[in-house]
Amino acid sequence: MCGRYTLRDIDRARQYLKELRVTETSLDLLDRWRPRYNIAPSQQVLAVRASEDHGQPELVSLRWGLLPRWPKERTLEHNTINAKVESVQQL
Repeated sequence: MCGRYTLRDIDRARQYLKELRVTETSLDLLDRWRPRYNIAPSQQVLAVRASEDHGQPELVSLRWGLLPRWPKERTLEHNTINAKVESVQQL
């Protein structure tokens, strides 16, 4: 169950985002989300990042997980969220 987390309290998330001074336009994205208790890799999630335009924190929807850069095809088959040290040389 590595890499899983929850989004339980939308109101608390909104409060944290305001403290981070997330842009008001991206806060509207939060209104479309509901609590989820088993967020797993490959699912869409909310994330805060610096905007490309002006560097201000913004809320965006992204796919949760880690896909390495080296495979020619970027598929979930190459998802490294549960990578094991025993097989790291096989990548």
